[in-house]
Formats: sequence, C-alpha cells, structure tokens
Amino acid sequence: MSVSTQHPILNKLSATRLPTISQVLVKLLSLYQDDCASITELAHLIWQEPTMAQKILSIANSSAYVHTGSHVRLDLRAFWRHSLATAMIAYRFTQTA
Repeated sequence: MSVSTQHPILNKLSATRLPTISQVLVKLLSLYQDDCASITELAHLIWQEPTMAQKILSIANSSAYVHTGSHVRLDLRAFWRHSLATAMIAYRFTQTA
C-alpha cells in the first residue's frame, strides 16, 4: 500500500500547490538562529509582514500559553490537543465536500 493511499491528508496535500515562503520569514528564521540577534531586530522584521505579526500575536495571546509571572511557557498538551482537533475537523470537511 502506498503512502498516499494510507494517508488521505497527504494525498490531498500532494495535489495542492503550496504557497511560496516569504522573504521576511526566511530572514526571520536566519535571524532567530543568530545568537547575537536582539529582540528588537526580530520585532522589526516581524512587523514588516502584517499577517505574520497578527498570527504571532494571536498565538501569544491564546490559551496555549500559560503566563507565570515574567515567564511564559507553552502548554504543549493543550496545543497538540487543539492541533489534532483542528486537523480532524479539516479532514471531515474534505470528506463531505
């Protein structure tokens, strides 16, 4: 049995043309890996792409993050539960379409 017949989602993804990665994202990933990069540099780069800035803010303000004093940690269990539920809903939509 091939991978595409075992996983209908992979089959759908292979038939879909994925969007190109923005140059801002490429620069952001490069800057993120630079140990000398400042948070100001990262913020400046993020704000050049309004859609990315909005998405980052919505994730940062989501319930997946637990604020404890000055530290913020990601509740991975909640994040994966949400991701799995979203994937299952998306899969159901593809089956009814």
